[in-house]
Amino acid sequence: MKGPDPLPDPESEPTSDGRLGEWYANVKSLPFRGKSVVIFFNVNTYITIFVTGNGTRKMLPEFVDRTGPPAQRLGVPQHLIEQETDAMQEIRLLKTDSRSILGSMNDIVHHLDAHIYYDRIAAADEIDWDRQERILTENIYGAINKRMSEGVTYPRDLVKKLFEGR
Repeated sequence: MKGPDPLPDPESEPTSDGRLGEWYANVKSLPFRGKSVVIFFNVNTYITIFVTGNGTRKMLPEFVDRTGPPAQRLGVPQHLIEQETDAMQEIRLLKTDSRSILGSMNDIVHHLDAHIYYDRIAAADEIDWDRQERILTENIYGAINKRMSEGVTYPRDLVKKLFEGR
């Protein structure tokens, strides 16, 4: 009997061709019957993208499409956004044991839980996912505080620094 194929070694394969680099994803069950959201987290900028659903591969194109609007709001030129979405057409799904990435994603989960509780959200379709992405772009959370020596402390600043002068 043969077990499942091992996951590829991330060190042996090339990372993303785009400036944004690697994204991590986690499925969060919402407190509404049968509803969940996939949290996509960018390791270089701490930008968060939400896609409702349970984590099937058919939601990956929606994730790629949803990366454009936050980048536009942050002033990334359209031609660079198109380069990024082109680079994201081949997506590899790997696991991470990085405590800083997992901790940052847990902060996002706590943010969502607090929003649902304190804003008395009664149904999943009441959540404005675009607004939640904007809020997380304007907040410091997780291991991003380790980058203060670089002079950037917010996800929006990390995006601007990544794309400035391009």
